[in-house]
Amino acid sequence: MNLFSTRNDQYHRDQKKLVANSYSLTSLLDMEFAVDSCTKLLIQRLDEYATQSKPVDLGEWMQYYAFDVVGEFSFAKKLGFLEQGGDVDGMMAGIAGILEYAAKIGQIPFMHKILLGNPLMPILFPSMESWNQVLNFTLKAINTRCTIQRDGELQVRKDQVLGKDMLSKWASATIGDPDKIGTRDIIVHLVLPLHLP
Repeated sequence: MNLFSTRNDQYHRDQKKLVANSYSLTSLLDMEFAVDSCTKLLIQRLDEYATQSKPVDLGEWMQYYAFDVVGEFSFAKKLGFLEQGGDVDGMMAGIAGILEYAAKIGQIPFMHKILLGNPLMPILFPSMESWNQVLNFTLKAINTRCTIQRDGELQVRKDQVLGKDMLSKWASATIGDPDKIGTRDIIVHLVLPLHLP
């Protein structure tokens, strides 16, 4: 359950309170430099195509750009889409698969309880969690600056959470008040924007 999928008004209010300040106009303007750096890299990469008179799929490049901007906002680093000029760690393919599944299951919702929503699936296929490229990518990005303990708690290295990005803000909040925002909440709120591009 997350801010977009919940139908529970109280849960939505509680979760929105945790993250709303990070999406304020002031916070977003503080990150403008990150968008500018992605824009500069995009123009540079498109210029390479122009100088070689090669055709370019602008839709794909806009998606690469969006992922890298989200990476800057979420983790204070580009995710590598613009640099590689392609899908990184199969994230775009993974999202396409999720959307295809959702489109079909949206037409016949009771099938979800038989398929991926079946409580036996994690037991029958314990490696199922590794199928979610977006979650795995997010966990990898989090683990470059924090450590998720076996008990699910986020161990924060203070020297690694000094930025203006979302991970820094939310991880810093756990230092002052561990009950304010939990590890699961941080992961969910960092995964969500990666589904949008």
